[in-house]
Amino acid sequence: MVVGKFNYTASGMAPRAHLAIYKVTVNRSDSLKAFEQAISDGVDVINLSKGSDPKNNFYLDTAAFSGYKALEKNICISVSAGNLGKPESLSHSAPWLTVVGASWPDRRLAAAVRLGDGSEFIGETGFYQPTQFNSSIFLPVVYPGANNKTQTLGCWNGSLSGINVKDKIVLCWSGKDNVNKGRVVMAAGGAAMILMGPIQNTRNDRHVLPVSHVSQGDAQKIIDYYKSSGGSSTPTATIIFKGQESGRRPAPAIAGFSSRGPSLTNGGILKPDVIAPGFEILGASPVQGGPFKNYFKFDSGTSMAAPHVAGVMALIKKKYPTWSPAAIQSAIITSADDVDLAGRRFTDMKTWKPADIFARGAGHLNPPKAMDPGLVFDRNIGDYIGYMCGLGYNAATMQLIAGRPVNCSTVKKIKASQLNYPSIMVTLKSTSPNETVVRTVTNVGDVNSMYKPMITHPGNASVILSINRLQFSAQQTKASFDVTISMVPPAPKKGTITEGKLEWISNNHLVRSPIAVVFG
Repeated sequence: MVVGKFNYTASGMAPRAHLAIYKVTVNRSDSLKAFEQAISDGVDVINLSKGSDPKNNFYLDTAAFSGYKALEKNICISVSAGNLGKPESLSHSAPWLTVVGASWPDRRLAAAVRLGDGSEFIGETGFYQPTQFNSSIFLPVVYPGANNKTQTLGCWNGSLSGINVKDKIVLCWSGKDNVNKGRVVMAAGGAAMILMGPIQNTRNDRHVLPVSHVSQGDAQKIIDYYKSSGGSSTPTATIIFKGQESGRRPAPAIAGFSSRGPSLTNGGILKPDVIAPGFEILGASPVQGGPFKNYFKFDSGTSMAAPHVAGVMALIKKKYPTWSPAAIQSAIITSADDVDLAGRRFTDMKTWKPADIFARGAGHLNPPKAMDPGLVFDRNIGDYIGYMCGLGYNAATMQLIAGRPVNCSTVKKIKASQLNYPSIMVTLKSTSPNETVVRTVTNVGDVNSMYKPMITHPGNASVILSINRLQFSAQQTKASFDVTISMVPPAPKKGTITEGKLEWISNNHLVRSPIAVVFG
């Protein structure tokens, strides 16, 4: 029983996998050593839930630099996209890394706030007291922030001195260290806390007293009730702990904090690759928290999303031990769901509008489908050498990354859009209104199979294929095709981004490649 309410078995993505844990700190040397040791130990998958400067090239980005060494040993790498929540803020973007953004789930640990006038607002909490907190008793509500002072609005340390909160429910605005706000309230004698806003997202932290965290919109209604009570009556409320509730919509959705593309450094490859659960994920904790003395907590971030993908990588590698990291990455990307549970475009929780392609990548991780992708887009070390030469890396940098001398003048350079990547991203200009990219797929599905294409054209662009079907009579056979993407007049404003997709459909498989078009 983790938080006093639930009593069932929890499992990771790959429950039989052996975990090897390596110390990674802010020092780059520790991260480099961790990768070096993991490679030496012969691991199959590496997960790095650690950020990097979005402007770092592949040599300065530890994940890209050391990940290339791991790639040479056939090791898959999953990395977090970052938690900056804005465009062009990806922590990592090398094509040999699977970059993972965070999604918001369809469940919550619900704690309802019921006001004295009967109004009810559903919030969240990570603390349950069904025996210690009597939800049938309405308690007085106090709002220290009514004076609009920053300290009392946020229930900072010492801010409740001189305010009578004993045996009352205290209204506090959320911010940094929300758990400590509860400690302040409890130390002052408060019975419970309603944590408010400041955005629409709510959280279930390991609070030390009864708490419901409500959205900004609901918070304003609660404050309005408090102020309207005035001198005529005492505002009251209670908190009703409802346990885990599922069915929240929209879900999955893009977490507001999840970093977005496009990449500043990879030359034009769509990142993040996919999104995965990264909001209020139950995991182990090195310290105890809350009134329940255990070592578990709910946490959020792309650092929680990337391990989900790492687990699926382990499952795929177990099933297909000869597959390359690129093939495994391809399986994850092309099988991702591109709509939410209601069949609609993913919602961006930062804006409450449909999420764009640089927030969601190919879509949401779908483990069962990733285990049977049908077709894969494969690559090898030589492809990455040509790609990095195409980025303009000099001989010194190439030797550092590749670990050997590389003469780019003798290497066939590969433009980012021409790398055999599962997704497609091109830049169209009035001076170059079309681009043709080549893709090669390998059949890993049915021995005898035929795939027909379905195209969703990006806005202001058309997509034309060189073939109208893919026919296979054996596994591991390959087929190549051209994809020509052309601007459709009138030319959109510079910087406009539109999106589409290319789907190859057989009797048993659907292989999806997202398409991003940037107009320059």
